[in-house]
Amino acid sequence: MLDLLGKLGDVPAQLFTDLFELVAQNDLAVALLDEPLSGGGPDDSQVCRWSLDPAARARYPVDAQPGVSRFYVADLRAASGRYQRVTRFISRLRSRSIEFSDLWDSAAVRVRRSGEHQVLHPSVGLIELECTGMLSEDGRHRRVWYSPRVGGETAQRLQLLGEDGRHRRVWYSPRVGGETAQRLQLLGVVGTTSFRR
Repeated sequence: MLDLLGKLGDVPAQLFTDLFELVAQNDLAVALLDEPLSGGGPDDSQVCRWSLDPAARARYPVDAQPGVSRFYVADLRAASGRYQRVTRFISRLRSRSIEFSDLWDSAAVRVRRSGEHQVLHPSVGLIELECTGMLSEDGRHRRVWYSPRVGGETAQRLQLLGEDGRHRRVWYSPRVGGETAQRLQLLGVVGTTSFRR
């Protein structure tokens, strides 16, 4: 999955664990989403930030935020029986977020493979994308990429974000180590321990 992430330089792309820990992303994803890599375990995941830190929602239109919340909960519900660590994570998050707990009680289950995604970027405005995800064979990782929707100005706006010439690098979390880190270095991607928070 990491090999393909480096080849998706023309579209924002990210790699998450099953708990939405962001472990790798290309420069265009950084420019578009400004989401920090996860370095502190599951409690540092995107879904924890979304559920517990209002600042994590800054790049999403207010009317799109409930849909993102429902997506996270429904996707985690679909994964909840797979691994004990997912069950423990969900239990901790339910105790810390009323919104997450209420949505969990709704019992929605959905693994989203694709769908519309809106980002409100501070420099280029509203960007409407098609979000596509692919799960690894064991279900522990998901690669997500954001393609411009047909028509409109999204492709031009993404191009503006990538014009600094950096959008061919991939940043990965310090949690990515061992053989994976060595493969990334052979592919010419960049590792970091300090790029984001």
